[in-house]
Amino acid sequence: MRKLPELIDEFRDAAQKRANGSADAASEIKSLRDATQWKGTARDAADDALNRRVSAFDASHEKDMAMVAAATAAHERAQKTVTDLNALVNYAEQQPACHIDEATNTISPPNTSFLTDQAKAAAEMKFGDLQKQMQKVLSEGQEADFEFANAIRTGTGGQVAPTSKDGTEDGNALSSGKLTPEELDRLKAATQLTPEQIKAWEAGKLELPQSQMDYLNSLARSLDGKNIQQVRAMMDQLDKTNPGASANLMNGLQMLSDPKVQAAGGGIKGGLDRLPTGIKNVAAGLPSSPGDIHAQDRRDLAAIMMKGSTDFLHGSDLDRSVLKQTEQILKGAPDGTYKQGWELSANPALKDMLSAAGRDHWAVHDLVAGADGKSPNNEYISNLLRHHWDDGGAAAGTLLHGLAPVANDTTQLGAATRAGETVHAFDQYIGSHGKEFTSMTALEPKDHWHGDGPVYRTNEMFGKADPELVRALSEANTPFLDDMMGHNLDHSRGFTPLDDRTDANMPHTRDLLGILESDPEAAKTLHAAIDQDRLGYHKQFTDSIASHNTPDVDALNAASRLQGLDDVASSMSHAQQGALDHARALEIYNDKSAAYDALKTAGSSIPGVNSVINDLGNIPGGDAMLKDMLVGKQPEEQVVPHIPVNSGGATQYQIAQQLFQQGYGDRNLFPNGFPTYQDYVNDQGVLRSTVQRYLGSEIASDLNGAENTYQSTLPHQPPKFGS
Repeated sequence: MRKLPELIDEFRDAAQKRANGSADAASEIKSLRDATQWKGTARDAADDALNRRVSAFDASHEKDMAMVAAATAAHERAQKTVTDLNALVNYAEQQPACHIDEATNTISPPNTSFLTDQAKAAAEMKFGDLQKQMQKVLSEGQEADFEFANAIRTGTGGQVAPTSKDGTEDGNALSSGKLTPEELDRLKAATQLTPEQIKAWEAGKLELPQSQMDYLNSLARSLDGKNIQQVRAMMDQLDKTNPGASANLMNGLQMLSDPKVQAAGGGIKGGLDRLPTGIKNVAAGLPSSPGDIHAQDRRDLAAIMMKGSTDFLHGSDLDRSVLKQTEQILKGAPDGTYKQGWELSANPALKDMLSAAGRDHWAVHDLVAGADGKSPNNEYISNLLRHHWDDGGAAAGTLLHGLAPVANDTTQLGAATRAGETVHAFDQYIGSHGKEFTSMTALEPKDHWHGDGPVYRTNEMFGKADPELVRALSEANTPFLDDMMGHNLDHSRGFTPLDDRTDANMPHTRDLLGILESDPEAAKTLHAAIDQDRLGYHKQFTDSIASHNTPDVDALNAASRLQGLDDVASSMSHAQQGALDHARALEIYNDKSAAYDALKTAGSSIPGVNSVINDLGNIPGGDAMLKDMLVGKQPEEQVVPHIPVNSGGATQYQIAQQLFQQGYGDRNLFPNGFPTYQDYVNDQGVLRSTVQRYLGSEIASDLNGAENTYQSTLPHQPPKFGS
């Protein structure tokens, strides 16, 4: 980016020299022509030839001067970009310092590990501000590059950027179903974005060249007058004749319908009204007609939207409007309407709409959590989660897909925060209404209906009624389990604890986990994530001791609290579905064993946890120790109904083993190396006493405190949901 002004200068100088040369050549030929006294037919022919040469040199001079003017404008913009970049780098280098990598156009967050909460918040605010300013500088640089490219094309006869006229002509060609390669190339060029542009859009503002917005707007206007069925038929045909072109078209329409996308210099701005009338009319109309929601129109619109890429979904008016329609439909049949018939006719459209617009994380966030992230739409959440789905809640689960990977993205703090706030909005409702999710109703798929109408399943746990939705919720929650404990292990944001940590039972968190663990696959996902977090907490504790800092007792207690809540939640879920007998206890054990095996195979995203797993796997009995600590012992046949309780012995061993490996304490207590876990388990007291002596009274006291934290979460009998 810094070299662009210099490159433009060199090009401008060359263009100026060429323009001067063309002007001089034209002048010399004119002088030669005027000075000649020769007359006759041959003279006339020579004059004609010389005049053509003069015209050619004049035209060349005119083009060259146009290049010079265009290059001058591009140079001014490029120079401003460099000035703004210098100011941004200077701002970034001020404490708390952030590093700007100009090769990759990325910003590294400041080191906040030793800052106070207030200073950390200020540092994060600075990082977010830097990201926004960086995207603005990148947009300026791209606009300068675009102007420079157009200057070159203008002067050399190359293809210039598509115009408004091109948009109209290409739209007409779309309607006919016959696009030339040139028209397809223009459509593709006008609807593609660089990774930097997508980041700018995610951050809240995307500026495009005026010509690009003019092209898209004219393209949309040429499609006005087509109804939604005609637009869908056109795009379906486009899929057959030119694969990928319908995706480009839909991506362009998403750009055109988003107010955060606008032409540079304050020109055309995106919005719902920019869309072709056939799409706009269906998207803007709320389904208020009794007995008729125009389901097929909405299904056609959803099918069109599904053709686009998720990279182009950042809170457009189109997605917001369709999600608003799902809110209306989920409220149920209007007064005076046959409720069941209305619902059955609405369901197919509702599922398609959620599958299409539910991919837009920003639009979902604002509907579910409120634009401020702190105003949950409980009516919508309740209606969505408790609707009679016939697909296991798969379409509704779309609203949660993809949130977990975004949650720890330090390059997009806004998107990460919105992910946390969206999941929190769902969780706070489930955790506060646990009893509602113990007796759900689900609709069987249509091919399972009897001759006399639809078939419903009643009185089922959430995970049984809507397993796909519960699995989506569980996956979305995996980055936020540590946030629930009020002790963050990673970079997730936007999720505040559901309970006061002084309440040992943490009833909302407990009920949430219990409800989500009512599906075996969802339970496996949560158990694996909880195992990761517990190991991460233990590593924080041992690292704090090994580095001679204040022991991170809060991390140790967070691990125990999370373990206890998970044990209670699992028992509640199984007890709700049947007596907590040996078979149920064994089922809980098997669920957690499967999750542990998955963690070993897939690894962890928590910093340092993979190294702990690998190190313990390399010592005799290490795998068994980890399993005892994370999963517990397999229940025996004579178990009486109660919550299965884990012993703290495995945790003590793991903490001691990690500290020994880090060179902490009096290692001479173990002249033959640290004992194996099997020796520790089989020991009658001497070895355990030596391990306790190695740890010392303070660490032993910390471990006892953590064990008390674990025990404090455990009632003898599983509590009822909502209690």
